[in-house]
Amino acid sequence: MGKTTRGAAAIMAAVAVAACAPSRASAETGQVRYVMRADGPWQAVISYRIAPPSGSGGGGDHDNVFLDPDNPWETTVELENPYRWANVSIANYSSWVDEPSFHCEIWIDGRLATKGAGNCSARNG
Repeated sequence: MGKTTRGAAAIMAAVAVAACAPSRASAETGQVRYVMRADGPWQAVISYRIAPPSGSGGGGDHDNVFLDPDNPWETTVELENPYRWANVSIANYSSWVDEPSFHCEIWIDGRLATKGAGNCSARNG
């Protein structure tokens, strides 16, 4: 095989590998809106995903909030693979209440993906 033929083969092989490799730019990214509501006045810590977990397990954030029926908490983030990673959870710090009622919603690209009591995950399947 001549130099030109080997060079062309090497270029074609590199193009084939690049075409098969997953591209970070092509990963689905969506706008995720997390909403948490309470039936009463409760202090709580809300934890939510802002990025896929890294090797060290990061990718989350949290807010220490005071919720009441007229003041829900919400935040919006851009998240890669939102139907896999979007989740929100709450920890109650209102010690005078045994079972406070919290309600969560996760909206992805303007559509309600899931809702529930306390903790929500948009994970499919």
